[in-house]
Amino acid sequence: MNECFHACGNRRKVSLLWLLISVIVIGCAWGSNSLAAQDPFELAALDGLGREDSPVTFSAEDVSGARPGTEVVITVVAKIDRGWHIYGFDMDPELGVPTTMYVTSSGDLEMPGEIQEPSPHEREDELIGGLLLEHEGNVEFKIPLRVPEGAADGPRKVLVDITYQACDAKQCLNPAIALVEVTVYVGVAPSTKATEKLTVTAGDLASPVSWKGTGAASVEPGAEFSIEIEASIERGWHIYGLQMTPELGEPTSFSVPESLSFRVGSATEVTPAHSRHDPLIGGISIEHERKAVFRIPVTAPEDLGIEKLVIPITVGYTVCDAQICLLPAQVLLEVPVFPEGGDFLFETSNGNLNDSAGGNGTENRAATVEFDDGDVRISASFSATRVRPGDLIRFDLEGTVDEGHRIPAIRKDVRGAAEEQGLWGIILLAIGGA
Repeated sequence: MNECFHACGNRRKVSLLWLLISVIVIGCAWGSNSLAAQDPFELAALDGLGREDSPVTFSAEDVSGARPGTEVVITVVAKIDRGWHIYGFDMDPELGVPTTMYVTSSGDLEMPGEIQEPSPHEREDELIGGLLLEHEGNVEFKIPLRVPEGAADGPRKVLVDITYQACDAKQCLNPAIALVEVTVYVGVAPSTKATEKLTVTAGDLASPVSWKGTGAASVEPGAEFSIEIEASIERGWHIYGLQMTPELGEPTSFSVPESLSFRVGSATEVTPAHSRHDPLIGGISIEHERKAVFRIPVTAPEDLGIEKLVIPITVGYTVCDAQICLLPAQVLLEVPVFPEGGDFLFETSNGNLNDSAGGNGTENRAATVEFDDGDVRISASFSATRVRPGDLIRFDLEGTVDEGHRIPAIRKDVRGAAEEQGLWGIILLAIGGA
């Protein structure tokens, strides 16, 4: 469905190439000509798009088991850092930017009603001179969808474009754009295999820090591999780095049971910590802010087997702001490991299901991302699932575009400008005007 829901007006929908690899989409709020005018295209020019330091994140869980003739509800969750807020749907646009949500694509699913928001907090602001409608903390928005009679089994991609403005007591950031992509599965599951995920999460909703662990697939007996642990830290807070002096603050630590059959090495910091003199502790503070990624080397046992295994990792950390440190805390991440030869079906970050490479004769490929909005059909994949530094891998991008439509061309002269963005940054910044 190409129409926009929830007061879209005359704005035009734009499907961009990075939507096709599940990274960025720009919906009703942007016209296509505004992108073509930027040469080379700079992500920073779209304020708020994909910013890792945003105090607001949006997410939603996939929906399974939908049946023809019934309604399902997608729940979009806005996680707002403490001390920050966004505005409600009915906020006076003269006083602040109201939050808007648009369903820009949903396949054959129909939308029987409006997107529902919880009642915002109302507050009279004498300085602004009007009534403010605000959301704080974790906020759930409900999107109703109807599965038509006679709908065929299979997944439907639902794309939700969101515009919002984040404010605290002192400032409002520029309006920002977010994309939430959800898969609604109609009918039976596409396979009888068990659906597995490589990523696990942990953390207290009341904590300024949440944790995510990413395991490994197609692991061979005795092989070396690595797992990654990522901390998402609210704005204004920090955790200590691995080299923090224990007498001044508890460094982040990772431990596993002594009886574990895997041999686990010492963690390293993928995102470097920064150092500063902190008068509160009377010394040098080694800190991570906003996001910290740690890599842990692991060696598999020789008697690995083919069943899914779990590496229990206890993360110890202390989180502080400019004035206080909370009590030292721990979280447990049960990070999955999938041996070579196991019969697994993996769920990728965008909900697609893909076979593991082990034991079934398939090519050793990473999960393939696919997108089809009726006008553009794209699939993208990497040539290998297991790589080491220095390995050469291939990125394949295939697709078709209906007559009368176009997508941006790939530029070949932007690698240097994108190095600091990593591999995805190179791909994204290689997109210029068509």
